[in-house]
Amino acid sequence: MRQKVIKFHRRRSLTSTLSQQAQGEIDELHAKAMDARSGRHGLECDIGVCSEGTAVVNPDSTDLVLERSMKSNSWGRQLATFATVLVLTTQAHAGPVSGQGTWESTLSGRDINRNAVAATSASAVYLYDSALGVTWLRNANASGERDWASALQWASDLVTGSGASQVSDWRLPTLTATDASVCNFAFVATNCGYNVDTGTSELAYLFHVELGNLSRFDAAGDERLFGAGLTNTGSFNNLQAAGYWLANPLDADVAWRFDTFDGVQDVTFKTLPFYALAVRTGDVLAVPEPQTILLVSAALACMGLITRRRQVAGA
Repeated sequence: MRQKVIKFHRRRSLTSTLSQQAQGEIDELHAKAMDARSGRHGLECDIGVCSEGTAVVNPDSTDLVLERSMKSNSWGRQLATFATVLVLTTQAHAGPVSGQGTWESTLSGRDINRNAVAATSASAVYLYDSALGVTWLRNANASGERDWASALQWASDLVTGSGASQVSDWRLPTLTATDASVCNFAFVATNCGYNVDTGTSELAYLFHVELGNLSRFDAAGDERLFGAGLTNTGSFNNLQAAGYWLANPLDADVAWRFDTFDGVQDVTFKTLPFYALAVRTGDVLAVPEPQTILLVSAALACMGLITRRRQVAGA
C-alpha cells in the first residue's frame, strides 16, 4: 500500500537559541505535517505543492518565509541545519528484503529467555548485531513517539524479560564522532546530513550497511527519485519511516536524531516527538549455569568411557 507523506527537510544554517515565536511557528508546521499523514488539518498535496484552504504553499517559498522569520527574530549563534520545508513523497510499506545489506549474516535472534533463535523467528525478541557488538530490541516502536528527554528516560528504565532472563542496561543509539557538538552538514562522509559516516553512528550503520538503505540524496547532492529511504527493515518489527532519537545532545535546546524516512542524520529540537529504538552493549545470550556445565561435562565423560569400553570389548 502506498501513501502520501508530508515530511520536514531541514537544510538551512540557523541557531540553537530560539525565540518563543519562532519555536511556535516550527512546532505548528511540524504538527500540521504530522497530522497531514493522518489526513487531518485539510492539508492537501499534489506533486510537490501543498495547499491549505485557498492558500497554495510551494516548498521553496515556505523555506524562504521561514528563513526570513528566523532572521527577524535574531536567533544568535549559528549551528546547523534547521530551516523547514514541506516535502511530498510517496513511499511503500517497507519489509525485509533478502540480499539487501548484511543483516542476514550479522543479526541473530534471541528469544525472551535469551536463547538463540532465528532472527526472523516469531519468538525473537532481541537481535544481536555481531558487526556492532550490540543487541537491539526487535520491536522498533516499543516506545511510541516522545521528546528527547522522555526517550532517554524510557530506554534507561526499560527492563525486558523476568527472573534470570531479565535484561536491562538499555540505551539509545549513540553518535561516537569526536565532536558531536557541531553539525557539519554535507551530502557525504560527515556526522551530519545525508550519507553520513557510518563508522561513527550506530543507527546510521544499521540503516545503510546492514539494511542496505539509501539516503534521499546521493554524494553529489542529487535527489534519488526512487529506491531511497526505508526500503528494507530486515528482521526488525515496526521499524518506522520516521525520525529516531540518538542519545547525544548538541546543546541545551537540540539533540541528534537519525531519520529513516530519507536517511538524514541531523539535529533538531529536544521538545519534538520522535521514535526511540532501544539498544544495549553486548549479547544477551544466556550463559549456562555452573551446575549445568558440570552435568553436561559428566554426561560427556560417561559417554566417552562407555565408548572406550565397547571398543576394548570388541577388540
